[in-house]
Amino acid sequence: AHVDQLLRSILEHGVVVFPSYARISMDERGIDEADVRNVLLRGNCVGHRWSRGSYRYEVCTDDLVVVVAFRAEDNAVVVTAWWEGDPD
Repeated sequence: AHVDQLLRSILEHGVVVFPSYARISMDERGIDEADVRNVLLRGNCVGHRWSRGSYRYEVCTDDLVVVVAFRAEDNAVVVTAWWEGDPD
């Protein structure tokens, strides 16, 4: 629940960063910023893992998965996103 609360706070008061590598994969999958922000606002964190120097958190709704990392208490970075059930 802490991750979910932190994401909601960042959406309201902080910054969500969409690096070029995330935008490219999102574009290829037909996912836009509004889709991702909706997941971060309404989804639930279902797990995390350590990768490339930071924890990556999976946040899901019924149809979309978003992976984020935190740079600070007010800064989240979108790593990737995919539609639930999409083999890619």
